[in-house]
Amino acid sequence: MTGDGRVSGTTASLAGLEKALYEQDEEEVDLAVRRILLLHGIILTIGGIPLLYLGDELVCENDYDYQDVADKQGDSRWLHRFAFEWERAKLRNERATPIGRVYQGLLRLIQIRLQNMAFHRGGTEIINTGNDHVFGFFRNQLVSDRAPPRPWIRGRHSKAVLRAADAWSSQPLGRGIL
Repeated sequence: MTGDGRVSGTTASLAGLEKALYEQDEEEVDLAVRRILLLHGIILTIGGIPLLYLGDELVCENDYDYQDVADKQGDSRWLHRFAFEWERAKLRNERATPIGRVYQGLLRLIQIRLQNMAFHRGGTEIINTGNDHVFGFFRNQLVSDRAPPRPWIRGRHSKAVLRAADAWSSQPLGRGIL
């Protein structure tokens, strides 16, 4: 054991998809996919450089084979350190699968980020929503003196709303995304 505190595992497994698929529970699969897209929606809009860990885009599950390798035993980080699954990647355009739903949802979220100035350079202010079950934040848009006026900036906050449904949109993604 390493003795340090950490959370290990893939996003898909931590969000419940691995368990839902194992139990063949379609309702739980749907909830896990929505949970994954919500988490990535926050990652892509809260500010800074978003990180997609290897396998997040293909909802890869934990790899427990590390436990059979003497040098890796006891180091749970190997749950999410695996070889890229090229066969799994072929399912990324199949919207009927969790892989396709998450992959296409991520493309949509990335498109929203790229097309929305509110998610570009600026600060983030975490806000109290008055409900412990609702996470909220404002994105503060940086405006330089040389920048042309932008009508979507009102006061000190840029207002942009990202609904979970936007990630599921059936609208075409356009060109030049990935």
